[in-house]
Amino acid sequence: MQQIEILSATVSTKSGTSAKTGKDYSMREQPAALHDSDNKYPQACRITLGKDQPAYAVGMYERTSPFSVGQWESLQMNRDFRLVLLKKAA
Repeated sequence: MQQIEILSATVSTKSGTSAKTGKDYSMREQPAALHDSDNKYPQACRITLGKDQPAYAVGMYERTSPFSVGQWESLQMNRDFRLVLLKKAA
């Protein structure tokens, strides 16, 4: 079973201008860890948030759709990806 642990409520923002398209962009991310029963240690990753999506609270979550860990430790998922809180941090 895979679970995602949100490690911090802090959201980092990256913004700039795309070299490919010339358009401005902004990405919001939260630090997380992917817990997988097949691996002894969690995999560091980042959760990308939508433009107006609030940050997830620190805690353990289950996913609502498939994902994978991609380049630069960020989770690759479809746009309607959401996490369901299992256990809030103390």
